[in-house]
Amino acid sequence: MHNAQRMVHQHQRKRIIICLVLGLVVVVATLAICFFLNKTTHRAERLTLQQQTRHALDTTLAPLMALQLPASLFTGSCPDASLKLREYVVARPSLRAVALVQNGEVGCSSLFGERHVPLNSRQPWFPSASVYIWLQQDKLLPQHDPVLAIWLPTSADGMSGSLQVVNISYLADLLWATQSDSGAKLAIDVGDTWFIHGQGLTQNLVPQPGESISTVQSSIPGISISLIGPSITRLAIRDLPSQLPLALLCSLFAVWAILITTTKRLSFIRELQTGIAGKEFVIYCQPLFNSATLKCTGVEILLRWDNPRQGPVSPETFIPIAEDVGQVASLTRYVLYETAIRTACFPEEADFHIGINVAAHHFQRGEILDDIKQYWSTQKPVQQLVMELTERDRLEDNDIQYIAAMKTLGVKLAIDDFGTGHSSLQRLEMLKPDILKIDKSFVTAIGSDAVNTPIIDLIVALGHRLHIDMIAEGIENHEQARYLREHGVSTLQGFLYGEPMPVEEFSEWLARYEQAGPSPAGE
Repeated sequence: MHNAQRMVHQHQRKRIIICLVLGLVVVVATLAICFFLNKTTHRAERLTLQQQTRHALDTTLAPLMALQLPASLFTGSCPDASLKLREYVVARPSLRAVALVQNGEVGCSSLFGERHVPLNSRQPWFPSASVYIWLQQDKLLPQHDPVLAIWLPTSADGMSGSLQVVNISYLADLLWATQSDSGAKLAIDVGDTWFIHGQGLTQNLVPQPGESISTVQSSIPGISISLIGPSITRLAIRDLPSQLPLALLCSLFAVWAILITTTKRLSFIRELQTGIAGKEFVIYCQPLFNSATLKCTGVEILLRWDNPRQGPVSPETFIPIAEDVGQVASLTRYVLYETAIRTACFPEEADFHIGINVAAHHFQRGEILDDIKQYWSTQKPVQQLVMELTERDRLEDNDIQYIAAMKTLGVKLAIDDFGTGHSSLQRLEMLKPDILKIDKSFVTAIGSDAVNTPIIDLIVALGHRLHIDMIAEGIENHEQARYLREHGVSTLQGFLYGEPMPVEEFSEWLARYEQAGPSPAGE
């Protein structure tokens, strides 16, 4: 019972550690997923914002780039021309002024009227026979606002044309009216000069630490649009605190699921150990018979659980679960002891076979040897103990050494359910078992399954070659018994001859069986 309590406490500690680790992993994983989703979202938002801004800029500037003023404005008087130019400017809010240039001189302006200012004295690139766009600080305008200037030549020598001045600050205000909450700034690049919204003109666009610049080209040659602001990674990290409740909620859900799962496991361990301590497990046995004489030569010990809290529990239910939670060794110890103190129910013959199942992991560190000595040998039984190694788990190579040590204690080894698990010819030569138990699935196939029946022949031939005794399980009819007898299987076990019974009833059953006089033919 102390072992049970220790295992329960160990399981509780493991359970708490697993829950804490899992909770932390789920929080980290959820935040990591949110981080990547945030990056994707902010990247898409920034791209969308750039595209919208570029579209708005192109839509605003395209009509200005396509301006074709009537020739009469260049040849008429300035008062008449300036009136037309003002009407043109008023219809375009972002346009600050339009000037007419003839023979290299600004002759008429919508803002100042008639003028005579040489353009080449102000602009080193003049004259130009192609469209030219630039940014500058116009000192003639109030507050020296930065402007975007557009030169559209009308003469082949580039000395005449129209000059449009766009209020770039006002234009940027219109473009950035629906800016996102990411804190990004708008920058418009023309040539080697940048206009940064809210700051003005600069020759160098240098991001601050933690900022990034993303640029997209305008459809108008020579102009690009950039967004300056916190990097996508920084924005994604900035959003994580608001997503922490989601991560904690996911973590709590995962921990809850683990708690529910481990509670069932822990409850079974407690239930199992309570059953062992309360002796709720009942020792049953099923007789084994010599195939030639049908004399009862031994028994296989079986376990039944009469659980007073849940009712009878089938071995097919509790044994696999016990194996899964690492408690099958506790059941084996229980069976060893309870059988050893009841050996008086069996014939006191040295060759009377008493088979008890053992799992492969019970051999680890020679644990099975200590248990045999403590729970079986101390009772000094006369009968032959046979440990039936189940095929469900593979016996590790470094545990095979304990088989030889077990045999020095006078205990034989049987391979249970042979043909359904990990055994092979090489494996048998290493294990050196004394007995092979043919699985009942092969026995059931006799006379009805043309595929499985030859397998029995191979198993029998293998046993004869290695000089290993064989027991066939699950005999239910005389045809199966006759086939196995004819093929040299020495021992039979099944409902045809004897059903499982409480150990205490075995001696009475054996007396009735021997009195009835079994038929060697088995019919």
